[in-house]
Amino acid sequence: ITSDEGVFKSLKSKNINVELVTTTGIILNGYKNGFIGGTCGFVSDDTLLFYGDVTKYQDYDIIKRVADEENVKILFPKGEDFVDLGGIVSLWR
Repeated sequence: ITSDEGVFKSLKSKNINVELVTTTGIILNGYKNGFIGGTCGFVSDDTLLFYGDVTKYQDYDIIKRVADEENVKILFPKGEDFVDLGGIVSLWR
């Protein structure tokens, strides 16, 4: 899943399964919009944590569908703004 059109086109040209989502609705201070990659990160092999309430996001249905297909759980703080804080670096084995 990406909101970067260049990344999307590059992966698609290599026949890699990829979904393009909008940047609209992703808050990034000082910019018009943020990117989906800055809103979340994996905190375990099967758990994706978002900084804000991803259900408020216009393309939540795409994220939910892909997560379900990949057996990934989605965690998020309900009611919080959907923000790009730069991603999450996880340290687990």
